[in-house]
Amino acid sequence: MHLDGYADDDTWRGPRPTLCRSTLVLNQRQLHAAADDLRWHAHRFEQQAAELDAIAAARVGLAG
Repeated sequence: MHLDGYADDDTWRGPRPTLCRSTLVLNQRQLHAAADDLRWHAHRFEQQAAELDAIAAARVGLAG
């Protein structure tokens, strides 16, 4: 997302275009950080699932 590229003085009209742009940039950073956090958690869940699958397969092998 590169919304801040569209947020210049020609786009944001009013008494506070700089505030609007700063808020947009901050919100984008927060969104990117949240997306990174979600990706990290998804990766960790995938690792845990693989570990649990390996444990289950080992137990089936021992029981069989």
